[in-house]
Amino acid sequence: MKPKAGQLGIEGIGSDIPLSGNRPPTKSAVVGEKNAVVRVLFPAYFGLTDDLVGRGEYVDHADTVPWTITDALKGTDATKNTVSIAGGRKSESVVLPPDDMAVILEFPEALHRRVENRYRTTQKGRSLPQDEAAIEAYRSGGHAVEERIPDMENLVNTYTDLSRKLDVLKKAFAVHFGANTDGDQLLVVSTEARGEFHRMLDTIAIAHGWDGLRLTEAHASMDWRLLGGRGEKRLKEKIQYWRQLSGTLGRYTIRRTAAVNNRIGRSRAIVDKMPDKVR
Repeated sequence: MKPKAGQLGIEGIGSDIPLSGNRPPTKSAVVGEKNAVVRVLFPAYFGLTDDLVGRGEYVDHADTVPWTITDALKGTDATKNTVSIAGGRKSESVVLPPDDMAVILEFPEALHRRVENRYRTTQKGRSLPQDEAAIEAYRSGGHAVEERIPDMENLVNTYTDLSRKLDVLKKAFAVHFGANTDGDQLLVVSTEARGEFHRMLDTIAIAHGWDGLRLTEAHASMDWRLLGGRGEKRLKEKIQYWRQLSGTLGRYTIRRTAAVNNRIGRSRAIVDKMPDKVR
């Protein structure tokens, strides 16, 4: 079940973590300001209050360290939702969110063979020449694979769009207080990025079998690192954490894109062998 609007997590696990307070952010008090990025570092920007972010009780939570997140998303010890990037046994792997797993065709060749064989079974007794029967069976499997390609292409487009937004965020944090950063644009990309940061934790929790308490504490730790506390020292720490998580999410998005593109290419190779005269 998808989380309710304004929440993160999956049903029963981390679902009480507010994503944007009681409302989705639509306008910011600093929209249009050149130095709007500094506002990203505080709860009010996302419609939150300080008490919702907490007081740093879980600031040292190991699961929210950027390199720990990176390692967990490689899926080395994961038990669910892990696919190889290049499709081979020795290929590096990546953990995908459940929604993405539902879209990717992990083994195009297996689907083709399964549908092809099923078609042959249903056509027993027909007096077709052997070569024509083989062509129809291949075509049947090919169409089953072909039907999965558009959704995978849409998923890649989603990744590409996210990468563009992360580029905007990285540029904003690359200069002092986001000089020359458009406030409207920053509100959109920072809100989506924060949601995707938390989504990485949800993905890891499912793949590695976390319990609800561990995930809830990880969400709380992440929001504290992103938004909690005040003072110059905390400001610098939050800027650093936003930069680190943006880089982590960016690299994770590249790995996901590679995995899906690999399946699109393999699927197209099957489709391209379908005889033109019977397509």
